Amino acid sequence: MKDATVITIRGNLTEDPQPKTQGNGAKLRVAVTDSYFDRESQTWKDLRSEFYTVFTGPALGANVLSSVRKGNPVVVTGRLSTNTWQDDAGTDRTDLQINAESVAVDLVWGSATYKGRLRLDTIPEHDPSTGEVLTPGEEEVTIPEEAVAVA
Repeated sequence: MKDATVITIRGNLTEDPQPKTQGNGAKLRVAVTDSYFDRESQTWKDLRSEFYTVFTGPALGANVLSSVRKGNPVVVTGRLSTNTWQDDAGTDRTDLQINAESVAVDLVWGSATYKGRLRLDTIPEHDPSTGEVLTPGEEEVTIPEEAVAVA
């Protein structure tokens, strides 16, 4: 889409991300609130909040669902669009939507540790019940309950 408006926003998640109801990916809501410093009161004051519904594709959605939660500060870049509909009272409503190309934790407000996606061919042999990595040649051993001494 050559005429798409690309936008980057910084805000906070208003709820935990949800899997999309149609197709793969995730849906999240982001609140963006501008603020200014009031010299008279020597405090920061908030202006009006804007709310965006963000949709992701499958790979990004899987990472978003496992990485961020309600209240986390995020940076989102993607294509902006609007969705207009009528509510139950017949009032026209508009929702700002972003088809995300990237979602990241906003490191202005904290730190994060990067963990790349695992590829199936790089996952080591492991015990599926504990996640413990098995060294080559090592086999999982099951010890019968009756053989375990009770202290």
